[in-house]
Amino acid sequence: MNTDIPTFGQRVEGENYQWRPGAYGIVLDEHQRVAVLQIPRGYFLPGGGREGNESPEETLAREILEECGCRVRIIGEVGVAMQFVGAPGEGYFVKRCIFYRAIFEDSGHQPGEADHHLLWLTPADASRRLNHASQSWAVERALSGDSPARIKTSENVGPFVIHRLPHPPTAVIFDMDGLLFDTESLYQKAIMAAAEEGGHDVTSTVRLMIGLPRHKSRLLLLDHYGAAFPVDEFLAAMVRHFDLLAATSLSLKPGAKELLDVLDDLRLPRAIATSSAHSTVQHHLATQNLVERFHQIVAHGDYVASKPAPDPFLKAAERLGVEPRLCLALEDSHNGVRSAASAGMMTVMVPDLLEPTDEIRRLCAFVARDLHEVRRVILNDGD
Repeated sequence: MNTDIPTFGQRVEGENYQWRPGAYGIVLDEHQRVAVLQIPRGYFLPGGGREGNESPEETLAREILEECGCRVRIIGEVGVAMQFVGAPGEGYFVKRCIFYRAIFEDSGHQPGEADHHLLWLTPADASRRLNHASQSWAVERALSGDSPARIKTSENVGPFVIHRLPHPPTAVIFDMDGLLFDTESLYQKAIMAAAEEGGHDVTSTVRLMIGLPRHKSRLLLLDHYGAAFPVDEFLAAMVRHFDLLAATSLSLKPGAKELLDVLDDLRLPRAIATSSAHSTVQHHLATQNLVERFHQIVAHGDYVASKPAPDPFLKAAERLGVEPRLCLALEDSHNGVRSAASAGMMTVMVPDLLEPTDEIRRLCAFVARDLHEVRRVILNDGD
């Protein structure tokens, strides 16, 4: 199980555990007391298990309306935790609980569950009484500086945007430069170092080269600076400077390893689709001990047309044995997004050096801040 997710309760060896995803709310009143439901089995946060194809947010809204007779407004996600529960004769369950900070919007509805009594407890009292340690953890996290949803009910908050994919992915295909590895900034530095070394002014083309394979960068430079430009000498110098920078400064993008951990837990196959050479891919992966984390590598020479053509992503899907429409493609460049979208994949842009244009946003399922956000969306959609 992914150690990135806090886990509570004891697993009884030899018992068959059923998977039960759910959503729960941490609701505060004006005195900063926590809403807790007292039922015959004990004390619990409002919320419950998901039904059918509900999103976690829909689950929380339905459960709170049923249990408390209130509509709810979600402020933000507090976190995710696992809870092992069960007893002989009652069954055994592993609950994957998504916790949200929320506000009761109204109370004009009759609760549908008569044995549920709503109490308002101090955070310390709530944490002590709650039956599940995962819920106590969520209350403490919601009121601490660790939670992105830490907020007082008196504050004016707008709608909280929670991204969703059209459907859970069957496989995930990664770009490499600028998406998995923080290399695009190194390439930019290498280009400028090569330009200074050769006495060239290439400032007007630096950003245009983002996401381009070597042969297209070559054509771009010749188109801008003419046939007399020493393009091969320049590109060789760029590679030399990049290798020097990468030897000491190559790093993973935030959230990369955590996302791979989740994909391992979910047993989702994954591939890399890149314009870089196989030797470059293997070098970069080896520096971070990631060679075994990808099931397929599609690199320069494995396809006819490079990005923005769909060929790299289509080849990756083919090698994984998954239909393109069932794949989630992760990209940081405009040409990469165009490539993945034209392959018919669910496409998410995680911007690096380039921000999305209106055209690029239309091609994406959504634009993520970082790979941590991608991980959270996959977890939410995978229940």
